[in-house]
Amino acid sequence: MGFSSAIKFSLISILILTISQNLMVVPVGALGTGGGTLIPQTCQKATQSSPGLSYDFCIKTLQSSSKSKTKELRWLGMIASSLAGARATYGGKRADVLLAKTQDPYAQAKLTECKRLYAEAWSDAKQAKYAFKTNNGAEGNMHMGYALNKVVACEDSWKEEKGHVSLLTKENYNLEQLSRMGVAIGNIMSRV
Repeated sequence: MGFSSAIKFSLISILILTISQNLMVVPVGALGTGGGTLIPQTCQKATQSSPGLSYDFCIKTLQSSSKSKTKELRWLGMIASSLAGARATYGGKRADVLLAKTQDPYAQAKLTECKRLYAEAWSDAKQAKYAFKTNNGAEGNMHMGYALNKVVACEDSWKEEKGHVSLLTKENYNLEQLSRMGVAIGNIMSRV
């Protein structure tokens, strides 16, 4: 990791810690007792505490899962981390497809770097899912934060040389949103 990348990683880590510390304490009863109110209230709290997280993305994503009718916040964390893992896998496959098509050495290097970061994000999401399953919101938050760092590093790496645009912006956006959801849900869980 170069000096510039190390600084970016440190700044992202500080941002995540700041977001984590600024979340409001949410009593369990305030989140509702069913899937009908749990998702909107969770997404509202998550978007208030996590800059860049889209409320609409949060709602649509969590409601799209068959397990979204849950009465437990940990299941929402498991949904977010499962989907993040799937998006990381897709991102790696998309990087492979683009690698086969491009002749640009800079793009090849960035795609290879992002493919590695996606594999690491997948592992982080898998560990987060287990943490959420065992009702350990703090650990789920930590691992989803690691996944978030990886996807941001992938997107930012394309900006290191002028004139290049990320070929993975859509993949990075979706994975970043899912990671932000997981971070926020883990924080909410650890504070109730």
